[in-house]
Amino acid sequence: MLSNLKEIDLTDCWNYELTLDFLNAIPSQLERITVPSWESVGYKPDAISQFGETLRELRIDDWGTSTLTALDLAQLSQDLPHLEHLAIRVMWNRESEEWPFDHLKAIAALPRLRSAELWFPLTCGNLPHLTYSAAHRTFCYLNDRNGGLQRLTLHSGVPTPNRVDPFSRDIDITPSWSMRNSVTFECEMAYDYDPDTEDGQKGTASIWCKELSSEMNAKLRELDQQADRNMPNVITLDPAGVFLRAALDGPLDSAEWQVWRKEQLRLYGPLPGSVDEFAMEIEDYWERLNSPFSPKWLFKDLREYAQKKYPGTFGKSRGRRRR
Repeated sequence: MLSNLKEIDLTDCWNYELTLDFLNAIPSQLERITVPSWESVGYKPDAISQFGETLRELRIDDWGTSTLTALDLAQLSQDLPHLEHLAIRVMWNRESEEWPFDHLKAIAALPRLRSAELWFPLTCGNLPHLTYSAAHRTFCYLNDRNGGLQRLTLHSGVPTPNRVDPFSRDIDITPSWSMRNSVTFECEMAYDYDPDTEDGQKGTASIWCKELSSEMNAKLRELDQQADRNMPNVITLDPAGVFLRAALDGPLDSAEWQVWRKEQLRLYGPLPGSVDEFAMEIEDYWERLNSPFSPKWLFKDLREYAQKKYPGTFGKSRGRRRR
């Protein structure tokens, strides 16, 4: 039974004990594995390493409370000699506030790695930010140590649930700070003919931000070369300008975000589907109630209203958050 299983996706399996038992019981040699977090495999490489002879793709979405350490990655790089694609969340040292070179070195040690997808934290603090220049340095650092790595996707921000429930603690309805300031960089190697090299090719790192247009990406590269660039006042930025700012220098801080968001609401009003629109509609609905309701019945009534107003958007909550 399951002897021919090649791929498994356990993203929605929140019983971590069951996840670990299931992986250990699979008799076949898997080629692709997706798990919800490092916690779901017991914080140890063993559950993954047992498929080392065949595993080609590994994705750890990391909804849990802990991420892989550099030592964990180093162990996986030894145990997974055929891995071609890796998707994980990467943290840096909060004490030294340094870029996670130990993690990157372990990733580069995967001998057959061809592509990777990495998520970095999105914060307002003094920790390093994922910017265009940081993405360029990261890709070149990995490619210099592993020439087989041809494509790298870098995100600022951790993967978030697809389901949105306004009455749970999983609220993140656009436009939120994180969604306006989170950027993704696609990095690839582009090759040109060069007779002076051993293989006749010269590789150049090509980096672009997915949230920006071709014209804005060209502007991004131009501004990145200017050491004394002056960015405009945040109050004058449109949404694309906020992404450009985030890609160049990191996200807006709390004060900048409040100023920018207030100006956007003044100019355009709440955007469709936003928290502000929803709040205004609930407030209006409250005023139109002609009879008193207890909080319990009011909660039920508002929930039904939200589900009718946004069909397919307001799903069931994922339940109590894991601690």
